[in-house]
Amino acid sequence: MRLIILPCLIIVLSACATTPLQPPQQDIDRSEYLLQLVEWDAHMTVVAMTAHEKIKARLHWQQTAQGYTIKLRDFIGRTVAIIESDASGVVARTSKGQRYQGTDADALLVNLTGLQLPINGLKYWLQGLADPQQSLEVITESENQLPQMIQQAGWTIHYPSYQYDEKVPMAKNIILDHQDIHLQVRIARWSLNRE
Repeated sequence: MRLIILPCLIIVLSACATTPLQPPQQDIDRSEYLLQLVEWDAHMTVVAMTAHEKIKARLHWQQTAQGYTIKLRDFIGRTVAIIESDASGVVARTSKGQRYQGTDADALLVNLTGLQLPINGLKYWLQGLADPQQSLEVITESENQLPQMIQQAGWTIHYPSYQYDEKVPMAKNIILDHQDIHLQVRIARWSLNRE
Protein backbone atom coordinates (compact mmCIF):
# COMPACT_ATOMS: atom_id res chain seq x y z
CA MET A 1 0.00 0.00 0.00
CA ARG A 2 2.87 2.38 0.80
CA LEU A 3 4.21 2.02 -2.75
CA ILE A 4 0.81 3.01 -4.09
CA ILE A 5 0.20 5.93 -1.73
CA LEU A 6 3.74 7.34 -1.58
CA PRO A 7 3.67 8.74 -5.11
CA CYS A 8 0.28 10.30 -4.40
CA LEU A 9 1.63 12.00 -1.34
CA ILE A 10 4.90 13.07 -2.77
CA ILE A 11 3.34 14.20 -5.96
CA VAL A 12 0.32 15.74 -4.50
CA LEU A 13 1.62 17.55 -1.56
CA SER A 14 3.37 16.81 -6.32
CA ALA A 15 13.35 18.05 -14.45
CA CYS A 16 14.06 17.90 -17.87
CA ALA A 17 15.92 20.72 -19.56
CA THR A 18 13.96 22.36 -22.35
CA THR A 19 14.27 25.51 -24.37
CA PRO A 20 11.22 27.64 -23.54
CA LEU A 21 9.47 29.80 -26.09
CA GLN A 22 9.94 33.53 -25.81
CA PRO A 23 7.60 34.99 -23.19
CA PRO A 24 4.72 37.11 -24.45
CA GLN A 25 4.23 40.73 -23.45
CA GLN A 26 2.51 40.69 -20.07
CA ASP A 27 -0.12 43.32 -19.30
CA ILE A 28 -1.45 41.62 -16.16
CA ASP A 29 0.01 40.76 -12.77
CA ARG A 30 0.81 37.04 -12.90
CA SER A 31 0.38 36.33 -9.18
CA GLU A 32 -2.94 38.18 -8.92
CA TYR A 33 -4.24 36.43 -12.03
CA LEU A 34 -3.36 32.96 -10.74
CA LEU A 35 -4.70 33.58 -7.22
CA GLN A 36 -8.07 34.53 -8.77
CA LEU A 37 -8.36 31.36 -10.88
CA VAL A 38 -11.59 29.48 -10.32
CA GLU A 39 -10.27 26.27 -11.87
CA TRP A 40 -7.21 24.81 -13.56
CA ASP A 41 -5.78 21.46 -14.44
CA ALA A 42 -2.32 20.14 -15.17
CA HIS A 43 -0.97 16.90 -16.64
CA MET A 44 2.47 15.98 -15.36
CA THR A 45 5.03 13.27 -14.80
CA VAL A 46 6.73 12.94 -11.44
CA VAL A 47 9.90 11.21 -10.29
CA ALA A 48 10.00 10.86 -6.51
CA MET A 49 13.21 9.80 -4.80
CA THR A 50 14.01 9.06 -1.18
CA ALA A 51 16.98 7.36 0.44
CA HIS A 52 15.25 4.00 -0.05
CA GLU A 53 13.24 4.14 -3.28
CA LYS A 54 12.57 5.81 -6.60
CA ILE A 55 9.06 6.07 -8.02
CA LYS A 56 7.83 7.34 -11.40
CA ALA A 57 4.22 8.23 -12.02
CA ARG A 58 1.82 10.29 -14.13
CA LEU A 59 -0.41 12.77 -12.38
CA HIS A 60 -3.49 14.72 -13.45
CA TRP A 61 -4.48 17.50 -11.03
CA GLN A 62 -7.92 19.10 -11.54
CA GLN A 63 -8.59 22.11 -9.33
CA THR A 64 -12.05 23.69 -8.95
CA ALA A 65 -13.60 26.23 -6.60
CA GLN A 66 -14.90 23.32 -4.49
CA GLY A 67 -11.64 21.38 -4.20
CA TYR A 68 -9.44 19.10 -6.28
CA THR A 69 -9.24 15.70 -7.89
CA ILE A 70 -5.81 14.11 -8.28
CA LYS A 71 -5.53 11.05 -10.50
CA LEU A 72 -2.35 9.01 -10.21
CA ARG A 73 -1.48 6.67 -13.07
CA ASP A 74 1.41 4.34 -13.77
CA PHE A 75 3.46 4.77 -16.94
CA ILE A 76 1.23 2.33 -18.83
CA GLY A 77 -1.72 4.62 -18.13
CA ARG A 78 -3.53 2.54 -15.50
CA THR A 79 -5.14 4.51 -12.68
CA VAL A 80 -3.45 3.60 -9.38
CA ALA A 81 -5.23 5.98 -7.02
CA ILE A 82 -7.56 8.98 -6.89
CA ILE A 83 -7.52 11.65 -4.19
CA GLU A 84 -10.51 14.00 -3.96
CA SER A 85 -10.99 17.05 -1.76
CA ASP A 86 -14.03 19.21 -1.07
CA ALA A 87 -15.48 21.20 1.83
CA SER A 88 -16.25 18.00 3.74
CA GLY A 89 -12.69 16.63 3.65
CA VAL A 90 -10.39 14.38 1.64
CA VAL A 91 -10.98 10.88 0.29
CA ALA A 92 -8.31 8.60 -1.20
CA ARG A 93 -9.34 5.54 -3.26
CA THR A 94 -6.99 2.96 -4.73
CA SER A 95 -7.42 0.72 -7.75
CA LYS A 96 -7.72 -2.22 -5.34
CA GLY A 97 -10.90 -0.79 -3.82
CA GLN A 98 -9.33 0.59 -0.66
CA ARG A 99 -10.79 3.86 0.66
CA TYR A 100 -9.36 6.32 3.18
CA GLN A 101 -11.00 9.49 4.50
CA GLY A 102 -9.82 12.50 6.49
CA THR A 103 -10.35 16.20 7.00
CA ASP A 104 -6.93 17.31 5.73
CA ALA A 105 -4.86 15.90 2.86
CA ASP A 106 -1.52 16.36 4.62
CA ALA A 107 -2.75 14.71 7.82
CA LEU A 108 -4.41 11.87 5.90
CA LEU A 109 -1.19 11.03 4.13
CA VAL A 110 0.85 11.19 7.35
CA ASN A 111 -1.54 8.68 8.89
CA LEU A 112 -1.25 6.37 5.88
CA THR A 113 2.51 6.50 5.35
CA GLY A 114 4.17 8.33 8.23
CA LEU A 115 5.46 10.94 5.79
CA GLN A 116 4.78 14.65 6.15
CA LEU A 117 4.14 15.90 2.64
CA PRO A 118 2.66 19.30 1.70
CA ILE A 119 -0.32 18.41 -0.48
CA ASN A 120 -2.02 21.65 0.49
CA GLY A 121 1.04 23.72 -0.44
CA LEU A 122 1.40 22.05 -3.84
CA LYS A 123 -1.82 23.70 -5.03
CA TYR A 124 0.19 26.93 -5.06
CA TRP A 125 3.74 25.69 -5.65
CA LEU A 126 2.82 23.98 -8.92
CA GLN A 127 1.72 27.39 -10.18
CA GLY A 128 4.88 29.12 -8.98
CA LEU A 129 3.11 30.82 -6.08
CA ALA A 130 3.87 30.92 -2.38
CA ASP A 131 1.14 29.38 -0.22
CA PRO A 132 -0.65 32.40 1.30
CA GLN A 133 -1.69 30.30 4.32
CA GLN A 134 1.92 29.63 5.36
CA SER A 135 4.78 31.93 6.31
CA LEU A 136 7.19 32.59 3.45
CA GLU A 137 10.88 32.07 4.10
CA VAL A 138 12.46 33.07 0.77
CA ILE A 139 11.37 33.80 -2.78
CA THR A 140 13.68 34.81 -5.64
CA GLU A 141 12.66 35.93 -9.11
CA SER A 142 14.26 36.07 -12.56
CA GLU A 143 14.71 39.20 -14.65
CA ASN A 144 11.26 38.48 -16.12
CA GLN A 145 9.84 38.55 -12.57
CA LEU A 146 9.10 34.82 -12.65
CA PRO A 147 9.75 32.80 -9.49
CA GLN A 148 13.05 30.91 -9.59
CA MET A 149 13.03 29.56 -6.04
CA ILE A 150 10.61 29.42 -3.12
CA GLN A 151 11.43 28.24 0.39
CA GLN A 152 8.38 27.49 2.50
CA ALA A 153 7.26 24.95 5.12
CA GLY A 154 10.70 23.29 5.07
CA TRP A 155 10.61 22.74 1.29
CA THR A 156 12.83 24.31 -1.35
CA ILE A 157 11.12 24.61 -4.73
CA HIS A 158 13.11 25.47 -7.89
CA TYR A 159 11.64 26.45 -11.27
CA PRO A 160 14.22 25.68 -14.01
CA SER A 161 11.88 26.48 -16.92
CA TYR A 162 8.48 27.83 -17.88
CA GLN A 163 6.06 27.34 -20.76
CA TYR A 164 4.14 30.14 -22.45
CA ASP A 165 1.05 28.54 -23.97
CA GLU A 166 -1.31 30.18 -21.48
CA LYS A 167 -2.21 33.79 -20.71
CA VAL A 168 0.61 33.92 -18.17
CA PRO A 169 3.85 31.88 -18.02
CA MET A 170 3.39 28.58 -16.18
CA ALA A 171 6.01 26.25 -14.74
CA LYS A 172 7.21 23.46 -17.00
CA ASN A 173 9.83 21.87 -14.77
CA ILE A 174 9.82 21.98 -10.97
CA ILE A 175 12.28 20.50 -8.47
CA LEU A 176 11.20 20.10 -4.84
CA ASP A 177 13.46 19.10 -1.95
CA HIS A 178 12.71 18.41 1.71
CA GLN A 179 15.13 16.48 3.90
CA ASP A 180 15.64 13.15 2.04
CA ILE A 181 12.72 13.64 -0.38
CA HIS A 182 13.58 14.82 -3.91
CA LEU A 183 10.86 15.40 -6.51
CA GLN A 184 11.24 16.15 -10.21
CA VAL A 185 8.04 17.36 -11.85
CA ARG A 186 7.58 17.93 -15.57
CA ILE A 187 4.26 19.51 -16.52
CA ALA A 188 3.22 18.59 -20.05
CA ARG A 189 0.06 20.66 -20.27
CA TRP A 190 -1.75 23.40 -18.36
CA SER A 191 -5.33 24.58 -18.75
CA LEU A 192 -6.43 27.73 -16.92
CA ASN A 193 -9.99 29.01 -16.51
CA ARG A 194 -11.03 32.24 -14.78
CA GLU A 195 -14.76 31.45 -14.79
